[in-house]
Amino acid sequence: MPCCWRQVKATITKGRKNPTVLSYGEVLWDRLPGGAVLGGAPLNLALRLAGLGVNARMVSRVGLDSEGRRALEQVRALGLDTSLIQRDSTQVTGAVEVALSAEGNPEFTILPDRAYDRIQFTPELEHAAATARCVCFGTLVQRTEISRETLHRLLDSAVGALKFLDLNLRQGCYSPQTVTASMRRADILKLNAQEVFEVMSLLGWSGLDLP
Repeated sequence: MPCCWRQVKATITKGRKNPTVLSYGEVLWDRLPGGAVLGGAPLNLALRLAGLGVNARMVSRVGLDSEGRRALEQVRALGLDTSLIQRDSTQVTGAVEVALSAEGNPEFTILPDRAYDRIQFTPELEHAAATARCVCFGTLVQRTEISRETLHRLLDSAVGALKFLDLNLRQGCYSPQTVTASMRRADILKLNAQEVFEVMSLLGWSGLDLP
């Protein structure tokens, strides 16, 4: 396991016997040319933390469709708590269409109007937030007002918890306002080199190198 994950675990578990980490965001299917694979950055994070023995809980929403049922089955089979993954009777489960260009490069289309765009703030979620040691979130799940407002209420309810922001910028699925508001709420920020320069541009910074 990479050293950075051990450091994350050490930070989260410090002073707590069995701390709870809430990972908030998308559960979706990556529809690859060779078949669909369950994914979503928040889900991947929760699975890695659970593999380290952390009490990780996924907060999301899937449809009542077959893809939602299969997603829950796979998540449970991997040993992750699914009690905070909601079901939606009108919206279908999240999905990303992945195609290969003529040069063989992957091209991603994140499908709109999915179940994870409608995550509700429930008494169960409020209770989980009150006992959480860390809340992890990104920007994709904030592309709609419903899930964005639920996230804000979750973060406000998680008093004393670390707020871990994996920026994870996806084209057409974020705004400068979402990025800056998320950064203000975060204690820990994770971003890649490309996102560093994107954030610099959004904030109007110039003349800085990567270090």
